[in-house]
Amino acid sequence: MATVVLSFAPPGFYAVDFPLEFRVDGVVVHAGSFRAGAHVAVDLGAGDHVLVATVQSPVPRSRTFSFAVGEEPLHLELSYDRWWGNFKKSLVIRAADHDDLLRALEQPGAPDSLGELPAQPMTATFTLLAVLVVGLFLEYALPVAPRTGFAPNILTLQALGALGKEALRDGDYFRLLTATFLHADPVHLALNGVALGMAGVFLERKIGARWFVLLYGISGLFGSLGSVLANKGNVLSVGASGAILGVVTAGMVLAEPIRTGIRLQLARVLVPSLLPLAVHGDAPVRERRRAHFHKGPVANGMGIPPGSARSRRRS
Repeated sequence: MATVVLSFAPPGFYAVDFPLEFRVDGVVVHAGSFRAGAHVAVDLGAGDHVLVATVQSPVPRSRTFSFAVGEEPLHLELSYDRWWGNFKKSLVIRAADHDDLLRALEQPGAPDSLGELPAQPMTATFTLLAVLVVGLFLEYALPVAPRTGFAPNILTLQALGALGKEALRDGDYFRLLTATFLHADPVHLALNGVALGMAGVFLERKIGARWFVLLYGISGLFGSLGSVLANKGNVLSVGASGAILGVVTAGMVLAEPIRTGIRLQLARVLVPSLLPLAVHGDAPVRERRRAHFHKGPVANGMGIPPGSARSRRRS
């Protein structure tokens, strides 16, 4: 027995709506609106099955598809050909993911459960969170100068790879990446960690661990570049905000229009990722705010002007 998701995206504007019906092996599994589309799930036994999709217009339009079910959940995607006025002959068959099944459960009349949902792959998200924690641990374990309170000294951050214009002029391009794994203090790390975890729950499951890490890295690099361009003077920048906001933006783009709830949840992730702007100081805050909004979707880290009394107290 395996769960099969049947989906039909809304076909676009039609002046008149008609009933849409799906039958699997002669049994009606969906009856709804053609213009609204469909996203339903049924439990089927292993073996060959027949799907009949019908638009019950004055001249009924119908297409028959054959498919095989194994042990893993499947997603069958139907599409409509406006030119020929019927379903396309091709049926897209792929593995159903966690989001496919959750969306089916949200539909009116859906059963309370669809059996066991696929596990949510969170390997990349948890690994990145662990690396960020290790970065803060190294700031405490390898101090270059004594810290004040919980914030590492500015010289320690600089030695471990914080980003600044002077360092880039000297050829330290590795700081574009290393700065994204450092944080100004535990509060900065906690806020970014919450945002990364919330965004990763959706996006890693959607695009896979490899693409998630690649997107995270590219967003972090562009965030670092934006920080260097926006900050005045030799301001040091640390933090994963650029990478996280890139991940959040990608998640909002990939969320289907019908899943407005996901977009709202991802929008809420922006709150913890932007809070570091408001928890540290005066002049450093002004620099960070400019960097954040200059870079748009890829955001930035936390800017720290080295040598200032404020930065020494906070660092």
